Amino acid sequence: MRLFFRNLGILAACAFAAGAQGSCDNLFKPINNVGTNSAGGYYTGSFTDASTGQAGSVVAIVTENGRGKIEQQFADGSIAILDVPDFGTGSGRYTASFTRYGSILGLPSAPGTMTGIVTPRRAINANFNIPGLSSSGTLSLAFNLQQYTLPAALKTLRGTYGFSYLNDSGLNGTATIAIDDSGKLTGTDTLNCRYSGTLAVLDSDFNAYGGSFTRTCPQIESVFDVLGTYFAQQLTGTRDSLFLLGTDAANQRAAAFSLQR
Repeated sequence: MRLFFRNLGILAACAFAAGAQGSCDNLFKPINNVGTNSAGGYYTGSFTDASTGQAGSVVAIVTENGRGKIEQQFADGSIAILDVPDFGTGSGRYTASFTRYGSILGLPSAPGTMTGIVTPRRAINANFNIPGLSSSGTLSLAFNLQQYTLPAALKTLRGTYGFSYLNDSGLNGTATIAIDDSGKLTGTDTLNCRYSGTLAVLDSDFNAYGGSFTRTCPQIESVFDVLGTYFAQQLTGTRDSLFLLGTDAANQRAAAFSLQR
């Protein structure tokens, strides 16, 4: 299972890249400049499903207006994404509805609810219930200050990316994606699929992007509604990357894309 760059690892990589000049100094905003009354953020954590006994890692992106996508990562390599229209914009206790999408084609989406506590710029904790799947459990999400407070700009995303994936027939595909200054996305892959879409800055103060990501293959077209975040080389010590969480309502499925530049 993958976890995306915990705070400690980010700080270590930043310090290494900065050297004596402190080149990471301007990448972050102080905590008192990022607002104190929003669920917005990039989060990592864990989930436990008390009904099935499953447990695993979680990655979440929540916008400043409370819209979020939560990725659950399972032991067999599959994922699910909880698409939450509204966490609310305040702090304290909340109740939210969501739709759960799986990564396996043919499994239907399912509605659910969660209740919990938002501690702005620190954590989101929740109890979730998905009656149609006989699934209930807990989510524990920790806010990542360094990742979320990188400024956002479409010019930051400009470039050529690659990623690999396994299609529904078990074949390995490798994609090449180009993103221009306007956020327009185009590309192809080795399985004869084409890619298109548009990304937009949601708030220039925060490292979160939204938009659409379409994969058109001979067998199926998937149009993903996506939320994303950009991982800068200065922080990771590796290649720049763009991480997208996507849900395709028409085909009732989820996907996570890690585009490497």
